[in-house]
Amino acid sequence: MDMMVCEDVPNYSSITMTQLEPTLMLCQMTVFSNGKVVYDQIFHSGVNIIRGANSSGKSTIADFIFFGLGGDLSTWKAEAELCSEVFLEVSVNGAALTLRRAVTKASRQPMMIYWGDMAHAKASAGEGWQIFSFQRTEERQSFSQVLFRALGFPEVRSDMESNITMHQILRLIYVDQLSLVEDLMRTEHFDTPLTREAVRDLLFGVYDDTLYRCEIKLRDKRRELDKAETEYNSAIGVLQQTGHELDLEKVNIALGKTTKFIAELQNAIDEASKSDAASQNESRPFGGEDLSITLMDVRKDREECEKGIRTLELDIEDSREFITMLENRIADVGESILTREVLGDLPLTRCPHCLKTLELRPSNDVCFLCKQSISDTVGRSQAMRMRQELVFQHRESESLLKDKESRLTQLIEELPARVEKERSVQRQFDAMMSTVRTSRDQYLDALFVEKGTQESQLQFFHMQAKAIGVLERLKLRIGNLKSDIRRIDLEILTKQKNQESKKGEAFEVIHDLAVELLKADLPREEAFQTAKKVAFDFRRNTFAVDGRNQFSASSISYLKNCIHYAIFFASLRLPFFRYPRLIICDNMEDKGMESERSQNFQRVIVSLSTRAVVTHQIIFTTSMIDSALDRSELCVGPHYNQNAKSLSLS
Repeated sequence: MDMMVCEDVPNYSSITMTQLEPTLMLCQMTVFSNGKVVYDQIFHSGVNIIRGANSSGKSTIADFIFFGLGGDLSTWKAEAELCSEVFLEVSVNGAALTLRRAVTKASRQPMMIYWGDMAHAKASAGEGWQIFSFQRTEERQSFSQVLFRALGFPEVRSDMESNITMHQILRLIYVDQLSLVEDLMRTEHFDTPLTREAVRDLLFGVYDDTLYRCEIKLRDKRRELDKAETEYNSAIGVLQQTGHELDLEKVNIALGKTTKFIAELQNAIDEASKSDAASQNESRPFGGEDLSITLMDVRKDREECEKGIRTLELDIEDSREFITMLENRIADVGESILTREVLGDLPLTRCPHCLKTLELRPSNDVCFLCKQSISDTVGRSQAMRMRQELVFQHRESESLLKDKESRLTQLIEELPARVEKERSVQRQFDAMMSTVRTSRDQYLDALFVEKGTQESQLQFFHMQAKAIGVLERLKLRIGNLKSDIRRIDLEILTKQKNQESKKGEAFEVIHDLAVELLKADLPREEAFQTAKKVAFDFRRNTFAVDGRNQFSASSISYLKNCIHYAIFFASLRLPFFRYPRLIICDNMEDKGMESERSQNFQRVIVSLSTRAVVTHQIIFTTSMIDSALDRSELCVGPHYNQNAKSLSLS
């Protein structure tokens, strides 16, 4: 096959490359041992080959890349344990970031992130660096959240509400030596099928974060419906047992009659009071002063409730406007990056102050006006950092808004009761103030008793009306929730069909590439030469050819690499893939692979990389490098051996 031929070293600079998002590339890695640099190499796009004799430290370098990108690694090789820190400059969708992690035997190490290139990062002792934990908390973001946002990944949860992290996605990107040869993804204890499938769906571009939000929304709506139905049925049961009326119209009629009767009683009391002229000069009845204080207190409660409602309404409106402003700024930052990509750097030919013609720019990396060095990656990095901070601020603002809305709802629900309480006390106070007399005859006493009875009845009817109103609101809410659930169910079904369509396309392209890679192998396994169906199962973490997965150890290793590279090259063909166009392979000749077979595979991979028109990066290690590739520009660092290992520790 023509893709096996690699007589000339490929020239990537002659190809116009397209960058898909997400794209993650390693630009430079520096490893320190107690302040001393023991490894420092530049990496490039396309193929990067780390070569050397066995036990010369190639796998150690691959492990440092995995760890520096966010992998969880606590078991180190002896030489690596002598190191203290690793710095990685990476390009994330074209923006430069520098990642920094301490090398220790403790797992779940945090990460420091600098939004810029390695040179500026090393020059800055502390300014510009941010530290993020391995695991997210309520108060702090994890570095996986930050890097996911920079890559454009959605947040994904697998089973048991655990988050998919950078470590998890690197399990499919980094093919290491120590994993079981028959495991598709990097071997890990306490692994679950759902976690592996979640990683697959995320990197294959199948996972739809809007579907996840719909599923969460559906779950919440169903919980709300269950709660509303429980409250409704409980309220109905209590009201029926206590003999409460459930017909609001009847309660309103009773309210009207009772209110009218109380007014008639008050008129009778007023007339009876006027007939007693001697009572006009008497002092306020006993208890009037206490009632006045009570009236002032309940009025103050009502006014404070109304003031709180007005204040919260204004705060909520301000918060909503602020959140909208943040959303617009987040969108503007993204659009500014896109605009710069589309339009490029607009030429500035005249000074904006004096309008004189400017001299030609000496370099594209120097500003016309201030003559300071500029870099497209710096602009991208700062824009990405700004977007990261805006997103975090947006989340905090939404949380505060939710608290304010909850408090407002509570005050609005409390206001009718406070108003009614004030009215009741006011009626009692008015009655007492209008009835001043020296003595009280039986007729007047009877009027007061009857008026008190009717006011109690009126308050009871108000409570009944309020209870029925709550029932009606619950009934309306139940209807709205059921309607929302039907709508979300339909939306989820549509999104699931779209997911299945993408998954089918992804699997088909990966399958065809895997078959192509198998047939490019040297004639060692007949099943590879006649392969018709390549299967890979993330649930069981395994793979097979035409139903077989029992081959020699070297052939199983070769098959595993074919599937991993098929996934990688599929990401260069399918724009919807979230696999970040990066693969790190440390097992090219694992399990007794013969040199001719390994070198043939190297040529195949380099040939496919040369043909690609999408920006990508391949990093692989080998102790059996093909002679046509050795000492080429594809190689990173010298040819390591026992006297010159990858880490300069001596």
